[in-house]
Amino acid sequence: MLFPYTRRFLKHRFRARSRHGTHSPFVYHLVDKVIYDFSKEKVYALLEAERKKLWRDDKYVWSGGRRNDQLMFRLARFHEPKAVFLFGQALRMSCQYLMHARPEAMFQVFDAREGLALAPLALPLPALDFVLVQGVYTQAEVLKVFSRCLPHFYPGSLLILEGIYKNKDMMAAWETIKVHPQVSITVDLFSLGLVYFREGQVKEHFKIKF
Repeated sequence: MLFPYTRRFLKHRFRARSRHGTHSPFVYHLVDKVIYDFSKEKVYALLEAERKKLWRDDKYVWSGGRRNDQLMFRLARFHEPKAVFLFGQALRMSCQYLMHARPEAMFQVFDAREGLALAPLALPLPALDFVLVQGVYTQAEVLKVFSRCLPHFYPGSLLILEGIYKNKDMMAAWETIKVHPQVSITVDLFSLGLVYFREGQVKEHFKIKF
């Protein structure tokens, strides 16, 4: 008998598409030029060597994984955010990748393991261009982060949720966020969920093989 997570993965693979059959020009370009850009960057090798060194000292550094971190690098380079917000656990390597992609951006990092409150989201960041929620797997916590960030989103913002099929809580949080009226496009990559806020865009949801 298949484990629930494996069943979810197989179900996603069966329903997901590649860039072909994606009718949104924005999403087609995103998939073709960013998500499916598997060319090697010099910085990847340096950062993965750093991950292996850190693994001995901090098991959390491995969470998220090379493939996801490299995609986030490409997404940050593509969208060129000025303000980046990271919340959760195991953020160290993801943050390194994002900082290499956008060294000039302003970063705000909250590590959930340290119990940092979200109350001070009157942020030094007036708007949130790029938000990553990683290593948080309860519906209540994810939706709390989402609601606190919501006033800072604008047309062009990107929210990335890691582990959207990790458990039933995360699946429920993902479905709640998808139907929010301010959300216009979601891209379900199974390991990551991309949430876009685009003015004048008809609401669409895409499942993409990754």
